[in-house]
Amino acid sequence: MVVRNKINFLFYFVLLNFVFSCTTYNEKELAKTFYPDGKYITIDKFEIFILEKNLEIKNQKTPIILVHGFSSNVHTWEHYLEYLEKDYPVIAFDLPGFGFSSKPDVEYTRKGYVNILNKIIEYYNFNKVILIGNSMGGEISLRYTINYPYKVEKLVLIDAGGLMNKKDLPWFLQWGKTFIMDYFNFLFRNRIAISYMLKSAFYNKNVVNERKIDLYYMPLKTQDGINAHKSLLNSSYEKISIEEMKKISVPVLILWGENDEWIPLKYALEFKKYLNNSILVILPECGHLPQEEKPEESFQYIKTFIEK
Repeated sequence: MVVRNKINFLFYFVLLNFVFSCTTYNEKELAKTFYPDGKYITIDKFEIFILEKNLEIKNQKTPIILVHGFSSNVHTWEHYLEYLEKDYPVIAFDLPGFGFSSKPDVEYTRKGYVNILNKIIEYYNFNKVILIGNSMGGEISLRYTINYPYKVEKLVLIDAGGLMNKKDLPWFLQWGKTFIMDYFNFLFRNRIAISYMLKSAFYNKNVVNERKIDLYYMPLKTQDGINAHKSLLNSSYEKISIEEMKKISVPVLILWGENDEWIPLKYALEFKKYLNNSILVILPECGHLPQEEKPEESFQYIKTFIEK
């Protein structure tokens, strides 16, 4: 009887999620709802959603670019945008395939994202920039700095990727690489699953409120909202090499949540070991997203680093 009830529960859970998976949202309508002051620019085949702040002083101060991580969007930088716009020109954008940017059915790669970042910098005619990247966004920022060191004044890596083996990814991303993502991706596109996965990114689970869940969940429910996830999880991947890191001479701030369960602290120590001109700051009682979990405290370290 117990087994039968469990089977019935699983059946109805899958059925319910399948029904809800039929609901889709429009990126531009979502963007208007959450960020009416945002805009779109066209880069290659993508319409990229961007938030701009204080760009009228871009010739007086080095512009700052915020690069989000896997399955994230501009929402992750809300606090930093508020702090930075008082004194700095700053932009945050949604990587193609994520957030409110377009999500065509194309191949998505980290190399491609480095190219997109470069084209955005060229679009705004920035001579030099300060890059702040979290998770995969940190990896993209680091790879950009390796390829274009003359364009980067300073680099901030927040719980950054680039050194992990695929087998060390969180379990739900491991699952995502299998046929489940192709045939049962609706299991990863419901509010319950998003809430669970989000909470695993934080030390303080109370940070995860309904609005935060919406801003991670709804973009997944746009047309082709899962394309970039599938493409990236199934793409070939090479870690950033020690030799590449040792070539970097720009100042680097490595900022890490001590309790990060997604990219453990040992990778912060590895970055510190091989990035010669770097500073490491470890935030206690903090997970994978310091910019959301401890925005004020983490930003003070960034502000000091930028102004030094």
